[in-house]
Amino acid sequence: MAADVYTTEMIRDLLLRSDLACMRGVLAVFRNQTDYEKECRATVNKNGVGFCANHAKAGSDLALWMSRWNFDGTFRRKVGGTTMYGGDEISRVVLCRMLALRYTEQLAYEANRSEREREAAMVAAHEDEEYGRHERESSRYERDDYNVYHTWPC
Repeated sequence: MAADVYTTEMIRDLLLRSDLACMRGVLAVFRNQTDYEKECRATVNKNGVGFCANHAKAGSDLALWMSRWNFDGTFRRKVGGTTMYGGDEISRVVLCRMLALRYTEQLAYEANRSEREREAAMVAAHEDEEYGRHERESSRYERDDYNVYHTWPC
């Protein structure tokens, strides 16, 4: 297995430099929420992913605003303007950065998972090209297992 490409320090540095990375980070954490948590904008399940309870409403509202009120968490609108958080009016960009920096471990895991999925897809494509799809799926019919071809008497 390949070593993780992104560390939490790398993600933190990226979030400190880029507003866009912060916006995408909040959406990535939002996508980890369960469907019910997205709908009610609260943390219900203690599953270790998504927003924690004290960030769930603000993070979900911000993510829904960026995705134009779609629950899929797809980036559709850049953040601008202000919103209310903790009784104070705060810039949405500042809120994105604050939330994204809180979840650097989760974002590093997501980035590395995406990288592993891309690598697995590249390996599968190479195997398809090199050996053919049926050769790769040979676990169904092993070459040495001739019992597969026997028929039962009627």
